[in-house]
Amino acid sequence: MKKLIIVGFVVVAVVVGTALTVLAMYAESFVEKYRRDVMGLAIQADDVDLNLLAYGVTLKGVKVYPARKESKKHLLANADEIHISVAPLSLLWRTVRLRSVVLVKPRVNYVRTRMGRTNWSALNMSWLKDDEKNKGNLGDWGFRVDKISIKDGRIVWKDRVSGGRFELNDTEASLSNIVDEPDSS
Repeated sequence: MKKLIIVGFVVVAVVVGTALTVLAMYAESFVEKYRRDVMGLAIQADDVDLNLLAYGVTLKGVKVYPARKESKKHLLANADEIHISVAPLSLLWRTVRLRSVVLVKPRVNYVRTRMGRTNWSALNMSWLKDDEKNKGNLGDWGFRVDKISIKDGRIVWKDRVSGGRFELNDTEASLSNIVDEPDSS
């Protein structure tokens, strides 16, 4: 009887381990497939660490570009790391909930070229328009972020028309309770 229980635990451990491995591989391939156009942005990460037991993901070496314009010239922002903790049970109540998002050493680049255009003007922001075509991008789902933290951030503005430059370094900030609920009507 004792051997049967041990064999049962080993079988369960192997099945659960295999399922978690397959799930992690699927999640990484899903991210790679859709990362090139996330709300008008292309997101690149050197490494993705999934922690399925803690319901979190860590992205390392993150770079953000306008969709389909992944070059150093078009770099909008980057961060050493982004830690995201999710609340999967919130999906039962039709809400996508992020418990926390931590940006470690993010840098936002804003450049105005000699032609007067900015590097951010290449973004496709049509998803932000409040019209019938874009109505209900999340449908009747809610979206909530409990806390966003920025650690050691940097903002750089370069104006190649006037030659001006502005930098804001060592920025620490946090925002709490960001909520977008569907219309109840």
